[in-house]
Parts: sequence; structure tokens; C-alpha cells
Amino acid sequence: MFHTDHYAQCLDWSSPESEHNPTWASEFPWIPGSETAHHILTEFLKTKVSRYSESRDIPFESGTSQLSPYLAHGEISPHRVLHALREVRLNRDTPKPAIESSKTFERELIWREFNYHLLYHQPDLATQNHNEQWNLFTWSQMATESQLTEFSRTGELPPSTDEQNALNTAAAYDCWRAGHTGFPIVDAGMRQLWKIGWMHNRVRMITASLLIKNLRIHWRLGEEWFWNTLVDADPASNPGNWQWVAGTGADAAPFFRIFNPARQADRFDQKCAYVRTWVPELKTKTTQEVAAMYEASPRKAAKEQDEDFLALTNPSLTSQWIHSSPNSGSTSNSVKYATPFSHAFSQRYVAVPETNYHNLIVDFKKSRDLALSCYQTIRKNSESSLSSDTTPRKKFKTKK
Repeated sequence: MFHTDHYAQCLDWSSPESEHNPTWASEFPWIPGSETAHHILTEFLKTKVSRYSESRDIPFESGTSQLSPYLAHGEISPHRVLHALREVRLNRDTPKPAIESSKTFERELIWREFNYHLLYHQPDLATQNHNEQWNLFTWSQMATESQLTEFSRTGELPPSTDEQNALNTAAAYDCWRAGHTGFPIVDAGMRQLWKIGWMHNRVRMITASLLIKNLRIHWRLGEEWFWNTLVDADPASNPGNWQWVAGTGADAAPFFRIFNPARQADRFDQKCAYVRTWVPELKTKTTQEVAAMYEASPRKAAKEQDEDFLALTNPSLTSQWIHSSPNSGSTSNSVKYATPFSHAFSQRYVAVPETNYHNLIVDFKKSRDLALSCYQTIRKNSESSLSSDTTPRKKFKTKK
């Protein structure tokens, strides 16, 4: 039904070697089986569904159904869930809020089935843009194996600006995966993902937006990481939702809709309860102090010559990031660069708390403007192509 080669290349978590961290799933709260799935559905309909519409976007609240792992593994069918929802609405004693919330939940269920419709008609959904016009988009280039190896050996940036940018992209990708981006709500989400194999849907959108639009890292790499780490990883929903955020999918969110982590945190984690739960370095920080971290200028914290390599000069202190260059004692180059480990990613360093919470790995405003500039370029190319081609095609959505 779908291409298995893509997923066959994903990380092997079954290895007994310590490098693959065999205790990775030790904190998973999930109890597999159909009996558990039906119990969760029953409890959701009894105690949560009436507030689902208003609580489903609050990551600290247990407002979602928690059924996604069971749906993904076939332990309960979407038809059974849909039937139960409609039974709720047929019950005369069901209050109106519960009826309306059940409709909202049903739309989410239908969206899941829509992704399967897409996968059926596009088996390579996890590797190819649904909208082929996005093949022209300029993504950040990732450093090659040889570039990473050489940089790891010397600790010195290569003379080529393109290679420098590629190394910074690899470092940024590692920061994102490890939950060390400097954006508290993003780091909380990535660490929650690692700890329990699940992340709140609202936070999934925030973390995906940062990777795709601010770091301009291809959505395929984010999709692959989620596939490797989510207990509810689904061959249709995972790529379908990543393409939705990227703007490359069917009926996708427009690319110019870039989630601002600060505003999202202010709306959905006002008291920082979610952030403090998953980022222990911030437990003692006040809400105002956490909020200020989103607004801190990473460029002021960086040396002038390194302001474009924030991920490389802002490593996690307790991970494999820190690299003592053979030349680190030199007065001509006093900056320590981190060594990206994308080419040999070590799972034991993911979500490790830091002594001090570090600065942002990317300037949000500058990266947002750059992403929108790239988007405008391909939109103009698309419109130019449409004007000279009579073949019916989808036009890019434009901001009204």
C-alpha cells in the first residue's frame, strides 16, 4: 500500500547495544491491547468529550482521547470509535457541549481517514511532495558524511560559506531532535516525545513549523524522526500531517502560516506548566522569565563573526555537542564549535537536562522573513508557469 523502503531505513531501536539505549521506552505509559483501547474510549466519552473542543489544544491538560497509538496499531478500529461517538449524540441525555465536542472529535477522525485516502493514491507520500510545485523550494542543505567527519576531526569551519551553512543546519537538526533549541515550548515537546513516545498535537504543529519554516529543514527529516520516536506513528497520518504543516500537502496550511512559539506558549501554556514538566532546567524560573527567553536576541549573545552559526556556537552542555577543538586555546580562534552528530546520532543524549538553559539556535524574525522570501520566489515561478501552460493545476494560496 505504501513504500516500505523509506521506513526500513529508520533507526533500529531493538539493538541491545548501549549506544541504542535499550531503556528508551522504560517511561512509556502505554498499555497495549484492545481491552485497554476500549476502556480508554469509554472513559473519554464519559469524562472528557464534553470539554474536548476547549481543552484539546492545551498541552498540559489531559484533554485529548489518547487513542492514537491504539488506532495506529489496529487495536481499535476508527469505525468503532465513530459508532461510539454517534451513539453519544443519539442519547437524549447528552448535554449540548458534549454533542458539539463529539462532532469536533469526529472531524479529527475523518482527517485521519483522509490521510489514508491520500496514501492510497500516493504511496510515496512520506518521501515526495504531494504538490510537485514545492519541488522548487530552496531547503537548507545538510552537511555530508565527509563534511561532518572532517569537522569532527578538526573543529574548524571550512572556508566555503555553503559548507559552513550546511554544518550549522546539521547542528540545528540535532538541537531540534534533542530538545535543545532554546525555544521552551519546542524543547518541552521534543523531550516529551522522547520520554513517553508521544507529543501533544498542538505542540507537534509548533515543533514542525520551527523545523520546516524557521530552520528550512526538509519536512521529510522531521517526518522520519517522528516515525522513529512516536508510539502512534502512522504511515498515513505522519507524512500527511507533516505535509500539511509544510504547505506541500493536500488542503494544507498555507506556508506563510508560521507558528510563533512565543505566541503559541502564551495562548496554550500561559502558566508554563507544560514547559516546566518537560524542561527541568526551567522549573525554578518564573513565568515572566520563561516568556522572556522567547524574546531574547540570540544574535546579541553570539560573537559577531558567528551570528549566522547559532546552532554551532550554542551547544547543549551535557550532550555530545561540546567539542574541544585542537585549536581551542588559540588566541586567534577562541570560539568552540559544537560537533554535530547527525551522522552517528547517539540516542543517549536526547532530552538530557542542561545545567543552564541556552540561547535560541535561530533568530525567529530573520528566519521567518527568509522563509517567506523563498516562498514568494516559488510562488512567482508557479504563477509564471501557470500563465504559459493550459494544463489545469493548483494555484498557491495567497494571503488575503
